[in-house]
Amino acid sequence: MAIIVLCNIGLTFIPESNKERFQHMQQVDSSNTNTQSLMNAGYLFAAMGALCYLIGLFFEKIWFTNGGVTFIIIGGLFYIFSLYIKKVGENNSISQLFFYLNNVLANPLSSFFKNNGVKIGIAILTFVFLFKIGEAFLGRMSLVFYKEIGFSKGDIAIFSKALGWITTIVFTLIGGAIAMRSGIVKTLIIAGIAMAATNILFSVLAWAGPSKGLFALAVILDDLAAAFATVAFVAFISLLVDRSFTATQYALLASVGTAGRTLLASSSGKLIRFHESKVRPMGRTARGVRGMKLKKGESLISLMVADNTKTVLCVSENGYGKKTKLDDFPTHNRGGQGVISIKTSERNGLMVSAKLVEDGDGIMLISDKGTMIRTNVNQVPTLSRNTQGVKIISPKDGEKLIECVNIPKEETEEE
Repeated sequence: MAIIVLCNIGLTFIPESNKERFQHMQQVDSSNTNTQSLMNAGYLFAAMGALCYLIGLFFEKIWFTNGGVTFIIIGGLFYIFSLYIKKVGENNSISQLFFYLNNVLANPLSSFFKNNGVKIGIAILTFVFLFKIGEAFLGRMSLVFYKEIGFSKGDIAIFSKALGWITTIVFTLIGGAIAMRSGIVKTLIIAGIAMAATNILFSVLAWAGPSKGLFALAVILDDLAAAFATVAFVAFISLLVDRSFTATQYALLASVGTAGRTLLASSSGKLIRFHESKVRPMGRTARGVRGMKLKKGESLISLMVADNTKTVLCVSENGYGKKTKLDDFPTHNRGGQGVISIKTSERNGLMVSAKLVEDGDGIMLISDKGTMIRTNVNQVPTLSRNTQGVKIISPKDGEKLIECVNIPKEETEEE
């Protein structure tokens, strides 16, 4: 990580005099301290908001539509205050505040599309988003894959973690040298092909069984490809940013390739979603970090790895439940209280289970009296997040549900 940071700092010192760089930054700052620039910022945010809103409506993604409304509101505020500044003048605190917001919020976006063009800019963002998305999703499946093949936790720790850590550092240094000699674009193409090709080794591993030699080879080659890709990816993003807005544009581009996929649920009916990178690796005996903030009397009941092809099934102790689309749960930082996934009213009682399910799955509902009832998730309706749900079963007097077990549809079809 330190090497990557130092390399990025070094990229700022390309052949250009400090005087020219300072003059360029002065010109950029002065061009954004006028009312027309604020109006343009309003148009930019309004256009982005309208686009996000339409995409959200088309794909039925509530968090996208909410984000679009937020952008439209911001755009409206910029436009209204640009008219206000025209009347009262620029030499006041409100004017200076909006000029500052224009420089730190709108200008990094407009500068990116102005330097690259709208079509090229959209193509770059699409490439950044898709370049490592396959590796991200497959990486989440790796530990489950290793266990299903037959490797022990010790084998996984040695080959995937310890050996993988060493090879990643070594090949990152080698990848940097190759990128400098071959060029970033060529390295990106090679790395992209290599990342896809190394997946073949895991297919061979699944066919051959728990072979430690093949496991080590697969991990080494996969880490080699990933290291090359990371070096080329960081260098590529670094070359795209405008040096006047380096930090903002780099953060935006880097975040495009990241999606929150970790979910936690509590008995209060709330659920929090955050990215796994927010939980740093620690030793076995470490206390860990807070994933979700619980109130007195609450307990954590579920942890899920997000899969956008599935829905979240929430079940309460009084037999009520519902399914909710995963996109209805926004991504936050860890440590928060989360958002409501099912209302824990007097009718519902506490939430006892939250599972990721897909159409065709079966579920087994278990009560504190030992009663087990099996049903299909297709019988449970898909509702919005902040609702009470419908009755799935009717427990007897004094009986409460304590667990819901998911039965994958493959097993249901076999039966």
